[in-house]
Amino acid sequence: AKALHVIERMQQHFRTPPEGAEGRAMAFSAGIAEAPRDGTDFGTLCRRADAAMYVAKRRGKNQTVGWRPEMEGA
Repeated sequence: AKALHVIERMQQHFRTPPEGAEGRAMAFSAGIAEAPRDGTDFGTLCRRADAAMYVAKRRGKNQTVGWRPEMEGA
């Protein structure tokens, strides 16, 4: 829940560029994997968060998805 809250705040920040900034608004998708529930080693957690991120992108981008066991090998 904390990770989701942080990511949602980041997404809001990136959607609204600072006033007077020459940059453009951006969007990003994110995947979340939680230790120890989703894995105990860094490599496993990264692979699972990455898999969840690609699910988010396929759903239409600018979303956050938590890893679930059915994503294994997807």
